[in-house]
Amino acid sequence: MATSITSTNGNGKYKLGDAVNVTVNFSENVTLAGGNLLVTLETGATDRVVTIAPFGPANSATGTYTVQVGDISEDLEVITPLALSAGTLQDASGNNAILDIPAGQNIVDLKDIAVDGIVPTVTSITSSTTDDIYKVGDAVNVTVNFSENVELVGGDLLVTLETGATDRVV
Repeated sequence: MATSITSTNGNGKYKLGDAVNVTVNFSENVTLAGGNLLVTLETGATDRVVTIAPFGPANSATGTYTVQVGDISEDLEVITPLALSAGTLQDASGNNAILDIPAGQNIVDLKDIAVDGIVPTVTSITSSTTDDIYKVGDAVNVTVNFSENVELVGGDLLVTLETGATDRVV
């Protein structure tokens, strides 16, 4: 029987392209033959499936989930029960493994893993300065709005304004 699902990754937030290891633990050695073990993760509008290839005998198996565009979760969770694409998942005696995860043993219970595959975009560039004609030395306020909160890391955000023969950067 499956006893828990966890990750070797540390707690924290993972962004687009980051890999998260997902480990399924079993109460005894089992062998997966003739198909794949499918672990479905709740990742927002589109759930993602971690495919674990045939293995065994072993008491755990690991697959990798990569954060994709649009994925979002404040605390990564596995949708249970697990599934098989085909084949069998059995112990040495030929007993089929139970694919339900016990209460309190889901990755959401054991780890604090958030994922954010939402790419921020510029939604508008505006100005609070009134429409008018401005001369040398006058200030024009420029505001860049994003689809979500962003943090500028190193450097400056540059906006090029069409100002005639010579464009200006703010």
